[in-house]
Amino acid sequence: MGTFSASTQISDDTVVLSKTEAGQRMAICAVDSLGPLEHTLLSVVNGRTPLRYLVDLVALQGAGLPDAIEHLLNEGLIAIAARDDTRRQRAHLADRRTGN
Repeated sequence: MGTFSASTQISDDTVVLSKTEAGQRMAICAVDSLGPLEHTLLSVVNGRTPLRYLVDLVALQGAGLPDAIEHLLNEGLIAIAARDDTRRQRAHLADRRTGN
């Protein structure tokens, strides 16, 4: 996995990306300002799934994923989820699975 650069370096494929409010609006609109890969990536970013799984989901779209992520970050359509948020989500899901 390569390094993605924007205001934050993303080199860890366990990082979780989430849509911003602007990204949520953009994801439901057919907007020509996004390329097919960017639109697909924006539609699968959910704030819970690590980057490595998103790579698999969009792999059929071809190369250019680092550029697409950087563009979406720079445009403010996606953001890096806080590690504490993703830990809480995983703990909540684990509790639900075990019935706690």
